[in-house]
Amino acid sequence: MVITIELLCAEIPAREITFRRLPVTIGRGPETDVPLEDCCVSRQHCKLAEVDGKPFVCDLDSTNGTFLNGEMIQQAVVEPDDLITVGQTDFRVRFEAP
Repeated sequence: MVITIELLCAEIPAREITFRRLPVTIGRGPETDVPLEDCCVSRQHCKLAEVDGKPFVCDLDSTNGTFLNGEMIQQAVVEPDDLITVGQTDFRVRFEAP
């Protein structure tokens, strides 16, 4: 699955990152696939993964939680154009549904 996340942050211009395989980790740590300089983001905050051909987002026991379209989640299926929020950073998710 090819998945693109658009980083939406007030401090920097919007940018897109495309991944050709999952899982993808997001966090403050340099070892993550999407490292963020956001003090409200945990070192290993959340991950995007694929189960049965569907992408989902999973919180990795972060301090401040992971939000999907404004709702705090532990794990949830992601739909095209959903908004994931970690700390003060938003991501718009794009992919082609199977």
